[in-house]
Amino acid sequence: LCYTSGTTGDPKGAMISHANLIAASTSGLEAFIKALPSDVYLSFLPLPHIFERLVINSLLSCGVTIGFYRGDPLGIIDDAKALGPTIFCAVPRLLNRIYDKVVAAANANPSSVAAMIFNKALTTKVANMHKNGERDHWLYDRLVFSKLKQSIGLGKVRRLLSGGAPLSSHVMEFLRVLLGSQCTCHEGYGQTETSGGTSMTADEDSNSLGHVGSPFPALDIILVDVPEM
Repeated sequence: LCYTSGTTGDPKGAMISHANLIAASTSGLEAFIKALPSDVYLSFLPLPHIFERLVINSLLSCGVTIGFYRGDPLGIIDDAKALGPTIFCAVPRLLNRIYDKVVAAANANPSSVAAMIFNKALTTKVANMHKNGERDHWLYDRLVFSKLKQSIGLGKVRRLLSGGAPLSSHVMEFLRVLLGSQCTCHEGYGQTETSGGTSMTADEDSNSLGHVGSPFPALDIILVDVPEM
């Protein structure tokens, strides 16, 4: 039994079999994450939650190094800088906080040269991504984004996954241009009843926004009308 807060109803315990967990892990790894024994993961999401349980089960099976955060949510960035994760799974609340912190710091003095360079770099890279899929820039990565990645502990990340709630498109857009082509940024959708894995954006979706990708290979998804919604 894995307990869920019941986003769409009352809290409940969902029955999950070992086969369910194995199916979700194997299909997620094969189709989307493709973890390597050389990868490093920072665990800070609650382990009773199906999202983190699925991630840990999957990465342990690949021999990934897992570091556990110190227990202080406000220290996650410092923990990331100390560990240097290559896989980073988070919820929108944290990713929104990272976005807000970086943008606010860069624009602390809006009329400064630093603020103008940051905003020009961001708008240029976003435009290039939408125009031709290019997420690297020979100048702005050196001047701005390489330093930013290191400052928030994401300098080595090659896979970023957001789950648990919808992530705003502008935040995902920012993360993709910040991390560049070295990292694919994914958004997933899951339910406790499906062992956490329902759908996820694939590598081929790395520049598109506003969706949660295709179904996990182990699932059939059926759309049903809900008139009251």
